[in-house]
Amino acid sequence: MSEKHLFGHDTCTLDEGTANFQWPSELSHSSRQELCYWLELVLRKIQRPLLHKDQVSDTLCIVCNRVVGNCECGSHFSETEQYDD
Repeated sequence: MSEKHLFGHDTCTLDEGTANFQWPSELSHSSRQELCYWLELVLRKIQRPLLHKDQVSDTLCIVCNRVVGNCECGSHFSETEQYDD
């Protein structure tokens, strides 16, 4: 089997550069869950520079960028919550 079939790949071209993501094509249920948890962590890391307390008066959900309490994504991650990175 070629490497092309072993991995999925997606690329997003941004003004600042290119973002790439690669994952194994075949994942078990537990591996898919673990990957989703890790991607949520990556989203929090991407959002951190935008969530300085002097720039934002309300606590925002890291996933959907809405004020927590009005969050519709079901995740309710906020920068003020404690996470093990």
